[in-house]
Amino acid sequence: MKKTITFLTKGNAILSLILTGFFLLMGLHSSTAQESAQGTLNPYTHIGAKLDVTAYPLGTFERDHAMDVLQQILTGLKPLLSNGGGTLTQRLRYNFCNKVLADISDNYIATEISLLTSLSALTAENSSTEIQQAQLRSLYGEIVNQLQ
Repeated sequence: MKKTITFLTKGNAILSLILTGFFLLMGLHSSTAQESAQGTLNPYTHIGAKLDVTAYPLGTFERDHAMDVLQQILTGLKPLLSNGGGTLTQRLRYNFCNKVLADISDNYIATEISLLTSLSALTAENSSTEIQQAQLRSLYGEIVNQLQ
């Protein structure tokens, strides 16, 4: 008598359908979670309030456009900063744009979040220099205007 081995018994078929349905539902949930992030509040509004700048809602800035604009700014500043030249404002602008660009291109951090965290880092790095809070707020505002 020949014995046939089957893996698709009634119990295995039901289990495979249940698992397939589960993974399908998880896939739908994760895709809607990504879509719903557009236009939601920025989770880093406390940094914006602390630094007295606007914390833009997620989805305000288009990632590819922001990367292009930041790259253009950096390209324009590089010759000015070669051999240690450039003004303090130009060096700040370069450092700020470089931080934001690295975050959004390499780490896929939302532009709206990176703007705030990079400004906060720049503030901490330059707390003992002659840089005024107003200069950093102005820098933030100028970059945001260019991104829009």
